[in-house]
Amino acid sequence: MLNDHRQYASKWRRWLLRTTTSALSAIVVANSNAAEMIALATEDAFLGDIPVVLSATRLAQPRSDAPAAVSIIDREMIETSGATEITDLFRLVPGFQIGHDNVSLFSTDPVAVTYHGLSDSYARRIQVLVDGRSIYSPDFGGVRWNDLPLELDDIERIEVIRGPNGSTFGANSFLAVINIVTRHPADVIGTSAKVVTGGNNVIKGMVRHAASSSKYDYRLTLAYRSDSGFENQYDDEEVRFASYRSEYRFNNNNIIEFNFGFAAGAQQAGIIGETNENKDRIVGSDSNFQQIRWKHKVSANVEHSLQYYRNYHHYRDAYDADITFGLLFPGTPINQGVVTERNNIEYQYIRTWNEKLRSVWGAEIRQDVSQADEGWFWQLGKVTNNLYRVFANAEWRTLPKLLINTGVMVENTDFTGVGVSPSAALNYKLARGHTLRAKVSKGLRTPSLLESRANTYVNLGGAFPTLFYDADPGNTPEKIVSYEIGYFYESRKRGLETDLRIFRDEITNLISFPDYSPSPPLARFLNGGFSTITGAEIEINYKPNNKTRVVTAYSLTAQQGLFLTSYDNSITPPETFASTAGATPRQTLGLLGIYKLNKK
Repeated sequence: MLNDHRQYASKWRRWLLRTTTSALSAIVVANSNAAEMIALATEDAFLGDIPVVLSATRLAQPRSDAPAAVSIIDREMIETSGATEITDLFRLVPGFQIGHDNVSLFSTDPVAVTYHGLSDSYARRIQVLVDGRSIYSPDFGGVRWNDLPLELDDIERIEVIRGPNGSTFGANSFLAVINIVTRHPADVIGTSAKVVTGGNNVIKGMVRHAASSSKYDYRLTLAYRSDSGFENQYDDEEVRFASYRSEYRFNNNNIIEFNFGFAAGAQQAGIIGETNENKDRIVGSDSNFQQIRWKHKVSANVEHSLQYYRNYHHYRDAYDADITFGLLFPGTPINQGVVTERNNIEYQYIRTWNEKLRSVWGAEIRQDVSQADEGWFWQLGKVTNNLYRVFANAEWRTLPKLLINTGVMVENTDFTGVGVSPSAALNYKLARGHTLRAKVSKGLRTPSLLESRANTYVNLGGAFPTLFYDADPGNTPEKIVSYEIGYFYESRKRGLETDLRIFRDEITNLISFPDYSPSPPLARFLNGGFSTITGAEIEINYKPNNKTRVVTAYSLTAQQGLFLTSYDNSITPPETFASTAGATPRQTLGLLGIYKLNKK
């Protein structure tokens, strides 16, 4: 019960407040090696004030050379935005929307982040990484934002690739890619603590300690958050988590990074007063991850890296409900719990061939496993999907003003076979500070484990199992062909950056969840439908002096298409479609203004 969690939370809060008071009264002074560590090439020193992006091709590039529209949410924006959750930050990115849903039957996370709409509770068409580790959920798709062991104060910057980027990060980098880069321990040396309270029983607390030496850096963060959600909604939640990031330097050419974290929490779900399958109840979850990465720099022109990570998530949602299925079956046991684990190994090789040509290539092996014997995957045991992929990207400056970026990802999965995601882009410098960009790319979104192997039975009245939902095992990946023209302008003298993107995305093989006849099942995941999204986006970052900054993000979008609403084998044609109109907001606007009173 949530009361048990609240009693635990009360003890946790008292400990947190005591720790905070102690920490604030005696902040740890940086050790004697601080001066030496400041001299090291940290991420902040590397990025500095130069608009460099790291995610578009896996090669560090100035924004003017990137083959995609890239939004950067930097440390200053994070600190001054007033955001209390990570997801709030994406309101500052053109075309992004944030949704909250704790009443849908299938929602295992109340927050969804999507780009250009066309989504449900799971927002399955965006890839999200934290320090190079994918946190995309293989079971249902999307990201469980509320379960992330990640504190806002630990984020250095967020890069958002607007548009498909499958050639770099593979399937599910479908509409956009979010890459979250956390702060290096050497940038936050010492001990710090913070407590934030507010209305609706909001309390957020954090204690962090970081230290550095000539060989080893580490950062440990403990955090807690709880709130009563929106008014008149059954959506209280509380989460406690910890994260650890470290780096060990054998020498100047060999670095080992080790990161881990865990989170546990509970939240209210469903509708108050309901007795059916979406009755009010308490759901819980716990998750953890481990990540280790070795970087080996052979020379100034050659670098190898090898990474392994493991993600684990356990979602608990078991209760009794009154089900109406021709007859009323009171007290029917429902179990929507699921346990999911991902293991991933990736190798990457970067080489600078000469002043005109750079490349990166690599390979990756992944295994996703989900188990939900009593619900989603009835008596299937463990549902397993293995993935194998190779990728390559190249940056070629053929002429002083012309840059060509090309890339390709080839991957094979147990469920869908071989898929290819290519891309090609031209960046032409019209004049100093003015760059014109053109890009075409193809991408895939492979079905989630649920969309491929759903086999959802319910024991009505505890008497006999009835199939409610299933999936067509022949479902194929969703496909996208994207065309883009962009213009990037930067002027350090004026303190101005402008990024304009005009695009057309053609999506086919959309997977939907139509009613199915003759039943059972009641509904089935099926390919069917399409969508075409066209529009223009502009992002303006204006910083005329050290005191003032204005960030504007605007999107104008048109979307049309069809998706399956029902499928009946007994009639011709068997499909019934509905328009996707309204699935994508026509306009979005984000605005952030900063004025620093204490700056000269």
